[in-house]
Amino acid sequence: MIDGNFFNNILNDFLSVLPNIIYSILIFIFFLVVGNVIYHFIVNKADKTISNNIIIEEFGYLLYYLIVILGFIIAIINLGVQTATIITLLGTFAIALGLSLKGCIDDIVAGIYLCANDVFNIGDKVQIGEINGYISNINLFYTTVNQIRTGLPIIIQNSKIKDSIVINYYRYQYINVENKFSISNIPSNYKNYVEIFSIIKQSLMNCNFIIDKNNIRINVLDANDNSGTTLVVNAPIVSTDWFLAYYEINNIVREALFNNGIILRLF
Repeated sequence: MIDGNFFNNILNDFLSVLPNIIYSILIFIFFLVVGNVIYHFIVNKADKTISNNIIIEEFGYLLYYLIVILGFIIAIINLGVQTATIITLLGTFAIALGLSLKGCIDDIVAGIYLCANDVFNIGDKVQIGEINGYISNINLFYTTVNQIRTGLPIIIQNSKIKDSIVINYYRYQYINVENKFSISNIPSNYKNYVEIFSIIKQSLMNCNFIIDKNNIRINVLDANDNSGTTLVVNAPIVSTDWFLAYYEINNIVREALFNNGIILRLF
């Protein structure tokens, strides 16, 4: 039979350690808040479109978890757990984690290499091996490339990218591709030039070959009552894309003008 002294002793023991438990919880909460504040400060300062800043963002994650782990260790030490025991457990856990995540570690090292050397940024047109497309996402584990024609995303491990030939077309020389369109002098074509320019510009917003959509230039090259009005469209592209860009811009603009009832002159 359990006498009353047994429960009294348990209660007394609990009350004696209760201040330490509360103090340990407060310590952990303090480190949790500090880690959270530092993490958000770092992440908010990083521009997520620039690969170099991805290292800063990932460093924010790492720093957050290190601060939380430190707070946890200090909290349990305050409860009386021996430091040697904690170090042994953490060492064993780190070795096991390192062995199980070897592939991920390779990707992280490659990701740091790619970001530190600013190989590409989000929005860049690249060729990685046989894959051509635009960078849509970068992190320390993998990079996502949207294919040019299909737009489908392809996820590539950073370790594979590091071992591949990477061509960043965004770093190539820019040129202006020039397309000319001659509008026939028929009654349905008598529209305000501003309206026609707007139709052309809006249609070219979907052209992936144009590097800077804000620098599309449209001018009247010639206006003649007999031969019609000739417009010239200049758009900045990567020099290596000239052939494909010229024909795609030509097709896009012709289709847009036709859909808006604007007839081009036949030569």
